[in-house]
Amino acid sequence: MSKNSKEIVPTKSSMMTTAEELPEWLRQEVGHQAGMENVEAGDILIPRLSVCQALSPQKRKSHSSYIEGLQEGQLFNTVTGEIYGEEITIIALYFFKNRIKFNPIDDGGGIDCNSANGIDGGRISPDGCSICKFSTWGNGKKDDEDGNDAPLCTLYHNFMAFHPASMSPMAVSYKSTGLKVSKQLLSSVRMTRLPMYAKYMKITVTEMTSGNNMWYEKKIVPQGFVEQDLFKQMEAQFKALKEANIRVDTTGEEEGDASFDPSDSEERAF
Repeated sequence: MSKNSKEIVPTKSSMMTTAEELPEWLRQEVGHQAGMENVEAGDILIPRLSVCQALSPQKRKSHSSYIEGLQEGQLFNTVTGEIYGEEITIIALYFFKNRIKFNPIDDGGGIDCNSANGIDGGRISPDGCSICKFSTWGNGKKDDEDGNDAPLCTLYHNFMAFHPASMSPMAVSYKSTGLKVSKQLLSSVRMTRLPMYAKYMKITVTEMTSGNNMWYEKKIVPQGFVEQDLFKQMEAQFKALKEANIRVDTTGEEEGDASFDPSDSEERAF
């Protein structure tokens, strides 16, 4: 890595393979990673923990992100394709926000504008997100005379986390109706007066409904305290990832779930 890059601290196992899966003769090589000398933190795409919806692209064989065997309501890794089922234990390291405005699928999809912290403006509104018409209610999306049409730009609450079973990083993101879950967790963590990574977090899948629409949401609940040696490892990962120019995978986000737009039920008060 270059001298100016922030090195991600190696742990006991790689992102893709647990220590138990490694041949005995390779375990002493973990962390050396010859061939990665020119890779900087900004070159690495951090996986996102996602839950499979009715129209998730990972369900379609014709899509490049197709994951064999993935079913609705299951948690999965957007980069490795690993399926976790309906629950997973993680350790959250820190919280951050961002905003993304996607192009309509009919126009080819993709990201139209992006703010890494949800505050500094992107391409459309370089002077700030708060003054951008796409971040506010009543923007004319549905020509609603009462101004109840939701923002076209999506606000994300993200938790940079580690999956202790594989010791690999992942982002856990919430948007729209899921923002309430994020706020509840943040309140709970603040009350502990401890680092966020002092406790395990259990994520389960909950079925949500609104009228005739149904979708799945991630529920996250703090569990017991982590072990002392693991706490030290997470502290090192926190420092490295917090300073790195990381990018979180957004595969499938621009397509969402066409059966229901949760932003239609999004609370106005963020």
